[in-house]
Amino acid sequence: MTAWQIVTRVFYSLQDTVTPLRVSFLQIIIDIAFLLTLPRILGYKGLPLATSLSISIGFLILWLVLYNKLPEIREENIFFNFLKVFAMCLVEGLILYLVFPFLSPGHNMGIIKQLVALTIAGTIGTCSFLLTGFATRFPGIEFIIAKFNKKNTIARKLY
Repeated sequence: MTAWQIVTRVFYSLQDTVTPLRVSFLQIIIDIAFLLTLPRILGYKGLPLATSLSISIGFLILWLVLYNKLPEIREENIFFNFLKVFAMCLVEGLILYLVFPFLSPGHNMGIIKQLVALTIAGTIGTCSFLLTGFATRFPGIEFIIAKFNKKNTIARKLY
């Protein structure tokens, strides 16, 4: 949703308000189609999935139009970095989906146990996100690792 808003603002800054409007209408049609089908298949879980999918499709359409409109974007590999982030989120979500039943805080659990379960889930999710970023050679993760190594090198020199 955030990426969609950013790309829309890029179109506005290029004085093109028609393209985001047209894509928004298409996105609404896609959203209605998903909202009519996915809840029948997945129950209530289909509602957020439908909206999420329609926004993602709208973003991809806007991105492809922008990609063709601005050749400078092609040189930056932004789309491939987006795909890497998408893969990182997908792996994180899958791992948390598989781990959550083991950490699921019940109603009879105390607040401390719930906080511990939430902390463990957050740590597992963050680690899986970072490891997937490292595996896909995502530039942001490489930057963090370089900064971390630099601080460790400085710390070693001080001691």
